[in-house]
Amino acid sequence: MNPIGLVTRIDDLYRTAITDSVAVDDRLLADWAEVAFEESQGDRATAKPIRLAVRTARKLARYWTERDPAAL
Repeated sequence: MNPIGLVTRIDDLYRTAITDSVAVDDRLLADWAEVAFEESQGDRATAKPIRLAVRTARKLARYWTERDPAAL
């Protein structure tokens, strides 16, 4: 996966975490990380940003679960 593809995928994950925070659970994050890692062909250099994106999405979802995303 090229860097732009990874950034786009992370952006989509963050958008989901904000707009549909209830749907972001461990299963969704694990599936997302698995696909992202496979698309990067197991590149260790992209593993760190993928793990960081999962942790950040989890925090965003937790934050936005208590707030109204329509306020954006």
